[in-house]
Amino acid sequence: MTALARSVALPGDEVFVLHDRPLRDGVAVGEISQFGDDVWRLQPVIHKSSGRDPILNFNRFPVRFRPVAKQLAYAMLSGPLPQGGSAARSRGYGARPPNSSAS
Repeated sequence: MTALARSVALPGDEVFVLHDRPLRDGVAVGEISQFGDDVWRLQPVIHKSSGRDPILNFNRFPVRFRPVAKQLAYAMLSGPLPQGGSAARSRGYGARPPNSSAS
């Protein structure tokens, strides 16, 4: 396990994986992938249209490696933006978006 993966606690299945990233306008809460999902859609944080829907598909990993792969991907997605990255101009979500009801 890498130092990056060890530095981030394993989140619960309900945690949104695009943690505090600026979302495109008009993104519905149902479009935001959660840690427990086996396929994470990244399109809600892509602000320029490319005609693609980028995903992280953890079904491609052997079952025993999925938790570590998810933890590493989550650490990379929820960490600070790279130097020179633009500040959030749109809303970002943490573990639960505003005005959402608990399931």
